[in-house]
Order: sequence, then structure tokens, then C-alpha cells
Amino acid sequence: MGMGMLKAIPAHLYCLPEIMRRIGLTSAVMSSLRKVWNNRQLCVDTKVHVYRALVLSLLLYGSETWTLLASDIKELEAFHLRCQRQLLLCQLAGPHH
Repeated sequence: MGMGMLKAIPAHLYCLPEIMRRIGLTSAVMSSLRKVWNNRQLCVDTKVHVYRALVLSLLLYGSETWTLLASDIKELEAFHLRCQRQLLLCQLAGPHH
């Protein structure tokens, strides 16, 4: 399947460049929200709401038009899990003094 599969998808439908662009933008948002993730006064539910509203919405904007390969889905899922770990590890570890 490999490279032959990529040739079967018309270039205008191949979405990996857009996915990687979105992951880059979303990574910047995750970093800018570090103070939110580290805030011990916010409960996990609140942080999850912020994550869904500001991070996932940016990551997945327009995704209903994407033609995804299995590797694209894995890339998106891996990024989503990294974000969740970052959010939860900040909650567990708290700020370092």
C-alpha cells in the first residue's frame, strides 16, 4: 500500500500538510495556555472545557472536508494524547518551587 496509496489520492485531497499546519498552530496555543494548565485552583473539568474550546476547535476546524489516511488519523490521535498528558501532568505535578 505505502507510496502507491499516496499516488491514488489526488493532490488537492491530500491533507497531511494542513494537518501538520494545524498541529503546529495548536501546539503554540497549548504552550500559551501553560499558566492555565498549571493553575491548581482550576479543576480538571474546567481545563478540559478550555482544551476543547480553544485547542480542539482550532485543531479540527474544517476537518469535515479532509480526506484522511490511517496515518493521518494516527498523527492526530498522537497529538491529542500528548496534549491530554500535558494537561493532566500539570494537574498532577503542579508548579515546581
